[in-house]
Amino acid sequence: MFVVTVTFEIEPIHFLSFVEALKPHALTSLNSEQHLLQFDVSISGNSREVFIYEVYTSVEGYDLHLSSPHFDEFASETNPWVLNKIVNTYTQVRLS
Repeated sequence: MFVVTVTFEIEPIHFLSFVEALKPHALTSLNSEQHLLQFDVSISGNSREVFIYEVYTSVEGYDLHLSSPHFDEFASETNPWVLNKIVNTYTQVRLS
């Protein structure tokens, strides 16, 4: 498994718009990408931070997500609202 976490810091004036744009993006991703197993969206209490947690079957699945038309559309719409974005990736360690 390949895990991606993204922490966004959003301009406060655009916070609700960002979250409203992210919801259909997450649902479209889950419904159309066979390599995407999980896409969770969380918000902090400070109305500036959004955290997403995504699980893919492989790094190639994540690459497909990044090259999808719906990702490009979401990024084009929301990038101007993002003050900071931190992306971390992880590969699952097999326990047995």
